[in-house]
Amino acid sequence: MKEIGICNRLQHSRKASLLSQKLNNNIISLGVKTWEEVGEIDQLDETYQELQSLFNSQEKIRSSLQIKLQTYESLKSETEHIEDKASQRIKSIHEAQGQLSKEILTIKKDIKDSEIICNDIRKKFTDSTAHYSEEKTELLKSKYTKERQRLANLNLSEKRAQSLIKKTENELHSFLDSTRLKNSEIMNKVSKSSKDIAAYEAKLDALEGSKKKAFRKIGSFIFEKFQSDDPHIISLMKKLKLRPSEAVRLTRVIKHHSILAS
Repeated sequence: MKEIGICNRLQHSRKASLLSQKLNNNIISLGVKTWEEVGEIDQLDETYQELQSLFNSQEKIRSSLQIKLQTYESLKSETEHIEDKASQRIKSIHEAQGQLSKEILTIKKDIKDSEIICNDIRKKFTDSTAHYSEEKTELLKSKYTKERQRLANLNLSEKRAQSLIKKTENELHSFLDSTRLKNSEIMNKVSKSSKDIAAYEAKLDALEGSKKKAFRKIGSFIFEKFQSDDPHIISLMKKLKLRPSEAVRLTRVIKHHSILAS
């Protein structure tokens, strides 16, 4: 029996707590509905002025927050643009390096073939056992000279291609360093912008909390004065068509459950 009694008291306590929260929300809603009409009530004048100030501050902060959000989105777009541009540039450099590597392979093959040709020609006109006419010997020498010149040009082409690959490697490293620096600078700005946004949102939350307290104060005052003969309250109730019955009922029920929970 004792356990049943404890269980019942807990149920009534929970019920009273839930209804109190509902009543509190109703009182806040009442404050929201009526605050613009309470400027002439002396007891609420200070709260009315406070709410006006809170709304003005909120509007200014929202405007500033909007600018910060636009800045943040702009920085994100800039970051994406840099990354996209970097990706294209890196792809272009790699393609150029790939093309140069193919050219070098072709040149190396041509150099090897040219060296073989040069050796073959040289053997012919330096072979003491071969008896060529003077005209034939001069022809071989001329052919050898031309092939040696071709070989020299091929070696020069290879050096140029190798130099270009080195240049593109340096260009790539330089570009990556530059891109990393830009990204670092922008990410620092993004981080600062994000912190600014969080700070403004925190300010808005704080203002919202202050507004809620002010609404509760006004709502509580109006609720307590529902049955008074205060002309301002009577006028307010008529103008806004306020009905206290629900709040009054909740108050009675909460009292009932609180007594049973004790």
